[in-house]
Amino acid sequence: HDGVTVQIPLPLLGQVPREPFTWQVPGLRQELATELVRGLPKQIRTQLVPAPDRARAALLWLADNGADHTKDFTCELARALTALTGVTIKDSDWHPENLSSHLRVGFEVLDGSGHRTAASKNVKKSQRPRTSQPRKMAHSEDLGQLQVDLAPKVAKTLTKAARTKQIHGATSWQFGAVPSHVNVRRAGVDAVGYPCLVDERDGVGTAVKETRTAADRSHGQGVVRLLMLCLPDPTKWVMAHMSNATKLSLADSPYPSVPDLLTDCRLKTVDSLARKHSDGIATIRDEKAFDSLALQVRQDQAERMAQVVEETSRILQSHAGARRALLSLPDGAARADMTSQLDDLVFCNFVSATPDPWFGYMSRWMDAVVVRAESLLLNPGRDATQMDEIDVLLGEYDELCAEQPAGRLPAQVEEVGFMIEELRVQYFAQRLRTHIPVSPKRIRQAIGQVRSQS
Repeated sequence: HDGVTVQIPLPLLGQVPREPFTWQVPGLRQELATELVRGLPKQIRTQLVPAPDRARAALLWLADNGADHTKDFTCELARALTALTGVTIKDSDWHPENLSSHLRVGFEVLDGSGHRTAASKNVKKSQRPRTSQPRKMAHSEDLGQLQVDLAPKVAKTLTKAARTKQIHGATSWQFGAVPSHVNVRRAGVDAVGYPCLVDERDGVGTAVKETRTAADRSHGQGVVRLLMLCLPDPTKWVMAHMSNATKLSLADSPYPSVPDLLTDCRLKTVDSLARKHSDGIATIRDEKAFDSLALQVRQDQAERMAQVVEETSRILQSHAGARRALLSLPDGAARADMTSQLDDLVFCNFVSATPDPWFGYMSRWMDAVVVRAESLLLNPGRDATQMDEIDVLLGEYDELCAEQPAGRLPAQVEEVGFMIEELRVQYFAQRLRTHIPVSPKRIRQAIGQVRSQS
């Protein structure tokens, strides 16, 4: 790496924010700002010449107006340039990936014992013999990707460093009181770990995660799994009260079998009831709180599961209707887009993967596909224009998803995707009406809010 390199001990990797490093070191900041301005689209760049003078003025303005180093440098640079010139610059206008190597900060992760173990920048990974010198675990200019790639190793390191008994395969509460955080020390490095339960499908275990967000997500999944293992299964009762039409619709799904679908319906049932009857599933951290929650979930789960199954039936019926509507369309971009949309909405485990209240809106989204298919034949040009706008938003949403840690997307990120589904209704099936105010501007604001909170 031909520039500044930051060394980060593995236990601390998940707790290092990305934004401060986008500011570079002070000695290179003006050159950084200049090159960023030169990399803007031509229609913007030509309003900001000469670039060195504009960059220098922007940095002086930030110094006088409270530069926020917790935000990405490009966001603050845009704020300054807009204040000075009136030129509007969007996040997507910047291209830091095109900067010279010496202007891009590199990150070198050291293993838990203070050693470096491997490399993964734009060079081949290398194997190094064990020495007393620090070993590089990874080297990259993308801190966020390092945090995603090494999250399992960080969690494993913190779990070992916590020196608490690890439990696996539990089918009842065997964990005592699970603390919200622990201070750990490994190879002279002090770090904070976040203990949590872990869903192991056939049981529940424990681990220590690198961030509170990751721990809360894992802990919630572990609590829900433990509830499913502890509580009686109401599936037989639900099936006994199911109509023949519902049974028939459940047979046409992307799940391997109807029992698999019903198991997923039960998972959603328990998850939604656990959220309803708690101040957050991640707050359930001792046996007393768990037993109290289990009692409340048990009382409601049969009726709630019946409701989930009925809603699933409606979704699958609407999905089948949408697929039939697509058969009447010629091959083309619109048909491919609607096919992709349906595949993204209804898949194996979609029931538990789709949170409330969005789950209740899904059949309307399917019906909107039918309306769009009918309208497409009457006004293909209008459909193409609106689809282009959706495609741009989907691209921006994909970029946001790629920035997230491995595993299920955070709720705020998922919400952006569901907002796009509501926008599809507004664009292609207005008579079905949206459940929320939605527009491209609102969606981009939601994307910006997610990034500002990360």
